[in-house]
Amino acid sequence: MKHSSFLRNTRGDTLVSILLGLGLLAVTGLGFATLFRDAFKLSYQVQRVVDVAQKSIELNNILMNTSACTASFAGVPLNLNTDVTIKNPSGTGVFLAKGENIIKGVNVRKIQWKSVSIDPLNTTSATSTLELSYNLMNDTNIKTKEYLVFTRRDTTTNAITSCTSASAYVRGGVYGNCEVTQGPSWTTIQKGPAIWPVTKCDHPVTCAAGFTGTTVSFQQGNTTANGVPNGANDIYWISDACIKD
Repeated sequence: MKHSSFLRNTRGDTLVSILLGLGLLAVTGLGFATLFRDAFKLSYQVQRVVDVAQKSIELNNILMNTSACTASFAGVPLNLNTDVTIKNPSGTGVFLAKGENIIKGVNVRKIQWKSVSIDPLNTTSATSTLELSYNLMNDTNIKTKEYLVFTRRDTTTNAITSCTSASAYVRGGVYGNCEVTQGPSWTTIQKGPAIWPVTKCDHPVTCAAGFTGTTVSFQQGNTTANGVPNGANDIYWISDACIKD
């Protein structure tokens, strides 16, 4: 009888030990599963931050290149509080727009012109601020990026005709070039090419939005006084450029 009682107690202790072991294993397994889940979630979030940073770099590169900026924004209206669609630099396909599918795992909440400051002396020129706001999936924290852009616009449609980033130039700096040769009565006989931000090479020069034309050098050659037999009159060599506003 004592032997039978001992066996029953041993079996009972073994069963309890097994149950305790299984419970401990379950708790440990649950802990590891939570750990792996959190690590995967963090890795996913970090990758999305990297994706947004990469997209921002690409957008900055587009804005810094006048040709790419113009191709991506041409025809986009400079209307406040209206979401815009940015085309790829090739001019076709979507580079960035409101929605969830442009950057995987990122919700682009809005991409709008936050401000548009039109030049009162040249209403085709405007300094505009592009605002991009977004949040990562499963994250309600909204983040915002802003880009300052020099734009030229069609005054009838208010649509962009050309643009470039404002961050590449220092205020008061002189950029671009336009060489013009003029003859008697200030008649242009030779000019060009226009080096950006010069948009039209002539005298006076035409500059992109955010820049003002200036004359860098002026030389006069009086060929009649120099005894040139061809009977030509005064010749003027003019070098123009653009000053960052």
